[in-house]
Amino acid sequence: SSDLTFNRTALAERVVNGINGIKVNSYKKMSSAIINLINNKSMQKKLSNNAIILSKKFSWQTIASYWHNYLKKIYLDENKLIT
Repeated sequence: SSDLTFNRTALAERVVNGINGIKVNSYKKMSSAIINLINNKSMQKKLSNNAIILSKKFSWQTIASYWHNYLKKIYLDENKLIT
């Protein structure tokens, strides 16, 4: 599940061009990139595998754990408690 996105969208912040997706600047380049991906199975696999790896950084469990630890640290710092 790789990403094909325009350079000016929010998704573009997460896409590393040629690593986990493809960024384009025009509809013409978008259509060209789609055709290239259709014809290049190894590139599809590479982008897909790297996108899956990146997506794990944004799983519910990862984000919940981050916020739990962050809020716990704030609480402990404000209350000067030691665990």
